[in-house]
Amino acid sequence: MWNSVDGTLAVLDTTGTTFSTTLVGMVPVGQGALGIAVPPDSAHVYVANATDGTVSVIDATRSRRILFPVAANPQGVAIAPNAKHVYVAHGAPTSALHVVDPANPGTDQISIPALDGRVGDAG
Repeated sequence: MWNSVDGTLAVLDTTGTTFSTTLVGMVPVGQGALGIAVPPDSAHVYVANATDGTVSVIDATRSRRILFPVAANPQGVAIAPNAKHVYVAHGAPTSALHVVDPANPGTDQISIPALDGRVGDAG
């Protein structure tokens, strides 16, 4: 779980036969953590950091962090069902979606239009 106030992520061990957790370590993430995603293998944790425009990739087994830049104001992060892509959604003014290959965190940007909330599609 992450703490957006002090910019850290708690690494917890949930293995065992009873429902309990053990704190393994605290890992710093970027500033303004807003979104978090964990793939099915739980080997890495992805955190969208809105304030500094980055995504933190945490190696959950080693409690280490890789930080890579994305467009301004990342608000959320999600992982494809096959875990081959990580999607980073950005709020205004960027209004973009980054598709990230976890094996190579260089990003490709897909622009999407910003919606102001007053106009919709009633279909």
